[in-house]
Amino acid sequence: MKKGLFSMRKDNPWYIHAREDYETINLITDTHLYRVRCFHSQQLAEKIIKAALYEGGIKVPRTHNITYLVSLFDFEIPINKNDMEFLSTIYIESRYPPDIGLLPEGEPTEADALRAENAAKQIYDFFVNR
Repeated sequence: MKKGLFSMRKDNPWYIHAREDYETINLITDTHLYRVRCFHSQQLAEKIIKAALYEGGIKVPRTHNITYLVSLFDFEIPINKNDMEFLSTIYIESRYPPDIGLLPEGEPTEADALRAENAAKQIYDFFVNR
């Protein structure tokens, strides 16, 4: 898929869901809900990348790994690889109390939430606002 060969259609189902995560993040950014902020940030990044894959006619894989999803493009996305890997660590299969920490190290901090939000919005902006 070449960078200039597609634009994000507003009826793209992946875009619609990504937009909901984007709006949720904006509503809760200044809160202490760090876990929720991290979760929606990861979801935003994952869904907007999948929206771009969908637009480009690439089969959308069933994975939550941001780094892998980004590797499917034949162009570079301007985001730090460490931030992509960080976003990938946020996703967990279960969101029940035993897994409540969300990050491999446990409870996310405000700094973690800000990092996740900034990285996810950077990816979103690359695909939607260019």
